[in-house]
Amino acid sequence: MVNPRHARQQRLAQVGSAGQARIEALVVQVEQHPGATWERRYLERAGAQIAAPTAASPTTPFAHAEVFKHAVSAALGEGTWRALQRLRRALDDHQGT
Repeated sequence: MVNPRHARQQRLAQVGSAGQARIEALVVQVEQHPGATWERRYLERAGAQIAAPTAASPTTPFAHAEVFKHAVSAALGEGTWRALQRLRRALDDHQGT
């Protein structure tokens, strides 16, 4: 059964019902960083499951931080960028299989 919240993204050729199933099976740990709250929200709303981080681990620096003038904007940009990277990897890992 399609969750109405995810129906729109399932219509995307890059996602589809198989991709949405992969997203819903995705369990991620979001490390602490300035955009962690936004990353968690983005992933949860896409259908991923969020696990509590086991330990503080260093994250890769946000490559686009210098583009943002304000810290709040940078945090939002970082969180959504990191979430999209995770979703892309989940979808790309199963392309052609």
